[in-house]
Amino acid sequence: MKKLLFLIGLLVVPSLIFSVTEYVPKSIDGGWVRRIVEAPSAPGTFYAVSYGLYKSTDGGQTWIRKTSVQPSDSFVAASTTTIYGNHHTGSVAVSSSNANLVLVADEGWSPLWRSTDGGENWTCISLGATNEMWKRAAIVTSSLYNSDYFFAAIQTGTKDLDAKASVLNMSTDGGLTWAEAGLTVTSAESITDVLQIPSGANAGRIIVSVVDEFLSFNRDNADNPTTGKVYYSTNSGVSFTQASSFTEPAYQLTWDSTNNKIWMITCKGDIYSSADGASWGVRVSSVPLWTTAGCHRPVGILYSDTTPPSMLAYANTGTQPSASICRSTDAAGGFPANSWYNITLPDALDREKINSFINDIVVDSRYADGSHWGVAESEMAFFYTTSTALGTTTSNDFQIQRGITTPNIRNGIKDKSTNRLYVLADHNIFYSHDNGDSWSRVYPQKGGSADFVRYLAFAPDSATKVYLMANLKIYYTNDNGTDNFANTLVDFSAAPYNYNFMTQFPTNLIIDPTNTNIMYIGIANSSAVSTTDNYLYKTTNAGTNWNKITSLPVNHGIYYIAMATTNPSVMYVACGDENQYGGNFTGHGDGLYKTTDGGSTWTNIGFSDTRISNISIDPTKPEHLIVGYQYVHTVTTDTSKTGGGCAISLDSGVTWEDLTYMDQEPPKPSDNKTEVPTDEGKLQLATKRLPARSSGNRLYSDLTFIFDGLIYNGTNAGYIYMSSDLGATPLKPVALLPTAVSWLFRGSVMATSGCGLFDITFTTGTTTSTTTYTAYSGTDIKLYNYPNPFNPKKSGNTTIKLSLTQETKDLKLKIYSLSGDLVLENSYDNVVGGFSYTLEWDGKNQKGELCAPGVYIIIAETKNKTVKNKIVMVY
Repeated sequence: MKKLLFLIGLLVVPSLIFSVTEYVPKSIDGGWVRRIVEAPSAPGTFYAVSYGLYKSTDGGQTWIRKTSVQPSDSFVAASTTTIYGNHHTGSVAVSSSNANLVLVADEGWSPLWRSTDGGENWTCISLGATNEMWKRAAIVTSSLYNSDYFFAAIQTGTKDLDAKASVLNMSTDGGLTWAEAGLTVTSAESITDVLQIPSGANAGRIIVSVVDEFLSFNRDNADNPTTGKVYYSTNSGVSFTQASSFTEPAYQLTWDSTNNKIWMITCKGDIYSSADGASWGVRVSSVPLWTTAGCHRPVGILYSDTTPPSMLAYANTGTQPSASICRSTDAAGGFPANSWYNITLPDALDREKINSFINDIVVDSRYADGSHWGVAESEMAFFYTTSTALGTTTSNDFQIQRGITTPNIRNGIKDKSTNRLYVLADHNIFYSHDNGDSWSRVYPQKGGSADFVRYLAFAPDSATKVYLMANLKIYYTNDNGTDNFANTLVDFSAAPYNYNFMTQFPTNLIIDPTNTNIMYIGIANSSAVSTTDNYLYKTTNAGTNWNKITSLPVNHGIYYIAMATTNPSVMYVACGDENQYGGNFTGHGDGLYKTTDGGSTWTNIGFSDTRISNISIDPTKPEHLIVGYQYVHTVTTDTSKTGGGCAISLDSGVTWEDLTYMDQEPPKPSDNKTEVPTDEGKLQLATKRLPARSSGNRLYSDLTFIFDGLIYNGTNAGYIYMSSDLGATPLKPVALLPTAVSWLFRGSVMATSGCGLFDITFTTGTTTSTTTYTAYSGTDIKLYNYPNPFNPKKSGNTTIKLSLTQETKDLKLKIYSLSGDLVLENSYDNVVGGFSYTLEWDGKNQKGELCAPGVYIIIAETKNKTVKNKIVMVY
């Protein structure tokens, strides 16, 4: 029988029928760009990968995010594990003759993706494996010898974190089909680069650089290899020979088109050259500065056909500045040690400063003087210069690109009453005054140094004051960041506290909303410490003096603090140490403590064998709270307790139940009609008894919040779960973002780690809405629909809104033609009052046949009330 699309047929709790049309990244510039290349046939056209593909046609100054790659239906059907989400693009290659033919290496869904229109559309490339989910493309490169040739290093293993053997794969038809070449390295080695000699006596020879260490994520997250090797093939990849007497950690290759030779940089910062890939000889040079400061991967080298020829090289050091760039200009093409000079990077106020690692370098070949070039960076995506030409030793004009929006957001705060929104990303803070539509970076000061930012807190009595916890300091701004948080409230690394920021860090700051002079802050240990102590502090004079709360009977760190906003004397404190995750957590766990008198006395209310990482109290019903926990294996003696979970209490912590989730896939952006709880109304549940729990998988996540009776959960796998019945039934997956979810904001804005800030757009019929709603407070029943008229052949369904004041046990919905013929009928039991409900009608009758154009009457009928409305359908 054809029914109105009314969720699952029962209106027990308010929900919204919606389609996820797109995960829209908000315009926060920054992110971790892992690789960047210029299209050889289109100078000034750059491609960069940072959780997706970005394209620039102006030498990297502005970027456009291209269509996200999506798995094909056939690939989904063939996969044995989840392939939607967890999208990690790590390398990109462009055909040497076609700037629109792009290959992307991926570590999340499928090893390789192919686009023939510059990233607008994608094809998932199958490598012919039965389980491609354990294959990861570490690198992908294109050939300058033949524009149809591409190479990829494919790592294969049984688990995501296992060391994997690397197999060189090769394509001779523009990346459409692939075959394994004659080179495989062990799981104790990694292929780092591939180059095919394009011209000269050795044209066509394939050169592969290898390090003697498994690099598990796009060459950038392991200890520095100290040894390695180079392989070469003289028969189009059928077999490979190891270059004799070369044992250095070969890392990146570049082709010198003027002198027909290969240049290579090692993980040590040493530079070698070879004409054939077989003989490398002695070190040509070692880039200045690196030998004294200490070289750190990633390193890179790039030859440029400038006038005269030049090379750029970069490395990252263990000391400040963390990045170093050197250049050599040599008309003779030898690039000896004395031809290299260090480029002084900006390090002054009001100049953009590179505060993190460099991952790649690119030169705009439109400018023969080498003045336009840029670097891919780990926090702000891409820095470019337009005036650092050959011979220039100081770069004064580095600018941050616009358009790459994947900053590594860890958490943030949102004030719905003022639309203020702050997010924290590594060493940076971004502020929006309009709920995420526009952003400005408010920390650090331009060109200034920055601490690692951890938490933010609004001042309850001010629309402009915000507190920042960074390392062991608390800063604040009086003007929403215009002053770059230049004011210091307290420094816990200084006397009389003398904590060490290498082993301790501040947790969240809590401010009494009824008396803002009263604040609380906890200090947690990030590693094992020999001295036990109490780390909960309180101030009663707005931060001038801080005193330990000695009445709290614990001996380890304070990991989280929560306060009931309706009664500030009620607080919960999570006691534990060490910032670790996973099933084998071995730090300290002192449990959850509660006070009802502002901290004078405390009671342990459970979780003594866990470390609690998050506490969420419902602001409208403070007796409802949720905690996320991990079992501490040095405390618990129960070997069955592994991992952790999320527990909910409806009676202020007296009793607890674990939350569970449904083991099913969430909707994709292309799917239709999926249910999700919203902020629509407040659940009027006064009971102190936990409802009956339905079976499901135990929910395990640090990130679980409760607002107005609605539970929100985000996971490291990118899933977002929601519940509108206080977890009585398993939480339902409603979205899967491209990477781990690190924070959730009430309403439609979601923050994700490593991938920027996302708005999830929900479409109902032809009307777009978000997840922020108000409860219906009218009388009786209201019924209307939109659009009206509607065209089912063009605009799709019409949305029907039904609002009820009181609960009804029997609701009937009927649609009639003007001649009185019954078109549709449906009945619903136990409909909750006080909410608005959304339905859709596709213009079809009970038999699934499309009705004729005309006027129809919809009737909502209860025992005591009947309402009608006209629906006009046109073709």
